[in-house]
Amino acid sequence: MKKSIIVATIFIVLILGGYYIYNNMFPVAEPIQYPTIEDIISIDVITDDNKENKILGTDFASLVTYISNSKPTRIMSTNESPTITPYYKIEISTEGKTYNYYVYEDDKKVYIERPYEGIYTIDSQVVKIISR
Repeated sequence: MKKSIIVATIFIVLILGGYYIYNNMFPVAEPIQYPTIEDIISIDVITDDNKENKILGTDFASLVTYISNSKPTRIMSTNESPTITPYYKIEISTEGKTYNYYVYEDDKKVYIERPYEGIYTIDSQVVKIISR
């Protein structure tokens, strides 16, 4: 009986220790930063081949809602722009700041990335808004 309690305790300690190490080596990104809809002056979308598109006011709310609902991942953002193509660069301008995001698809998932901050999964419907 004592031996099984010791084995169970060691097993639990190993699992918790492994999770602690994994969580510290591959942390989940902080929640994504985004402006309020009222603060947005303009939204520009630029493709990886430098084609530009403006998002009109009617799509501001939808786009910001998709961004705010994105889910953080453990994938780290280590580049200024994604290495995966094609991608869309979203520039959201406010009075005092410009928010830059990159949206791309990889392995049938759509991601939104803030350079050096984090990579998040996002609803695939966002591509329909930004690719018009």
